[in-house]
Amino acid sequence: MINIKFPDGNVRQYEDGVTPLDIAKSISEGFARNVLAASLNDEEWDISRPICMDGDIKFFKW
Repeated sequence: MINIKFPDGNVRQYEDGVTPLDIAKSISEGFARNVLAASLNDEEWDISRPICMDGDIKFFKW
């Protein structure tokens, strides 16, 4: 399991290999439809790239 911290300070646990898109869908399907890109620990991160480490995530939307 990995810990993902959101900009509001909330921390959630996810399985290793989760993608930013999976995380966005866990928030809501509507939110996920509007996500264009993400960053993990201030590094640009493709929304389909697996995450295998703890980190701070940010989403970029339309």
